[in-house]
Parts: sequence; structure tokens; C-alpha cells
Amino acid sequence: LFYVVGKDLSKGWLVDGSSLQIPHTDTTEEIASLGRPTRQDLMDALEITMRTCNASGKFGVSLLCAQRFALMPGMEIQLEESSGPSAKLSQIFQSLSALSHSPIDFLATICTTLVASNCTRALHDLERLVSESLAP
Repeated sequence: LFYVVGKDLSKGWLVDGSSLQIPHTDTTEEIASLGRPTRQDLMDALEITMRTCNASGKFGVSLLCAQRFALMPGMEIQLEESSGPSAKLSQIFQSLSALSHSPIDFLATICTTLVASNCTRALHDLERLVSESLAP
């Protein structure tokens, strides 16, 4: 595991299909026993996806993933109706960061995405929202 984690991401990865196994489940009961992913599991997947997109220079895809994720059923993210597009995006990011195991790391990922995407208005809106939420 440490070898895989420490591998240089700039090099290509070769996956030998003969060593991968996907368990075959025939019954509905077996599938149901696997359970549904929790919201935290999904947040972890989103963070990894966004970091991977950022590392490969796909900042727009990173933004799209976060936006689509926020619209999933069960996320319960409330948006102000009168907000413009950049303010809504900032509200989504603030709400998602609050759900994260590590909000500061998630905000850093989001800021990287916004800066690289040249979304300065959304970045300033996010900064304002975070500052307001931290004010006593």
C-alpha cells in the first residue's frame, strides 16, 4: 500500500487485470447486504476526485463534480434563491466543506480549483461566506 501511495503520479500506471477480482453477486440479498455508501463516504470520494482533477489540470471537471454532487438527493444543501451563479457556487462549496472530515483541506482544494479556473468572483464570495461563518 505504501508503494502505491508513494508512487509518482506523473508516471503512467499499469494495472494487470489478472490480479484484480470483482466479487460476483447473484442475489438481491447479497447486493443489499453491501449497504449504501454514507454521505461521508461520498464526500471522501468527491474530495479524491476533485484533487485528481486538479492534479491533471481538469479544473472545470472538478467544479462540475462538486456541483453535481451537491445536487444529489440527500445532500440537503440550501441555496439562497436571489443569489447569482458565483454566489450559489460558493454556497455549495461552503456547505460541502462543512460536511468534510477536514474542512480546511477541502477548502484548499476548492480554492485551488477556483483560482486555476479564474473564478475570482466565486472565490471572493466563498471567502466572504467562510469569514461570516467564523465571525463571533
